[in-house]
Amino acid sequence: MALHRENAVDGRLYLDDITDQYRCYKSLADGAAAQLGDEEIFARPGGVALSVAVIMKHTARNLRSRWLDFLTTDGEKKDRDRESEFSDAWETRETIMAHWKEGWTIAFGELGRLEPSDLDRIVTIRGQPYRAWEAIHRNVLHVSYHTGQIVQLARAIRGPDEWKSLSVPPGGTGAHNAKMREKYGDWWAPDFKPKA
Repeated sequence: MALHRENAVDGRLYLDDITDQYRCYKSLADGAAAQLGDEEIFARPGGVALSVAVIMKHTARNLRSRWLDFLTTDGEKKDRDRESEFSDAWETRETIMAHWKEGWTIAFGELGRLEPSDLDRIVTIRGQPYRAWEAIHRNVLHVSYHTGQIVQLARAIRGPDEWKSLSVPPGGTGAHNAKMREKYGDWWAPDFKPKA
């Protein structure tokens, strides 16, 4: 599948959409982590294997490895120590957030440099070839998976009474739908046409 050829997805729209998706996942994870104190970010309630801090560290180091020199080097960098990503020994909130910032800075920087014509180029991850757009999709799925873990774990730690919802909260669907109907029209009407 070529993403930049005639009758295919417009490559620039694709790159913009992927960037927006990454921003959304980063915002959700940031919003969840911000609700936790310095000790809570390292908590493992009920014996869960990974803390929010460890999941953020792993996600950030994965972003760094996959995106650093995206088009010219293998996505599994030689200096990556994946196993150490699952330990929070010697880490503080500040060091976790430094990893987080570095990973996202690299990812957004490389994404911003990509051209639609790059999407069909071959890149490798652990030697396995992928078209660039396939490697990007693979990473978006990885980030979305871990974002869900971060949000759910943070919510469990914070508790239902103190958790500030990051999306439409339970019980808020009616008000949200009314707001969307006001903005976009009644999508259930037989003559509904989406606004561009």
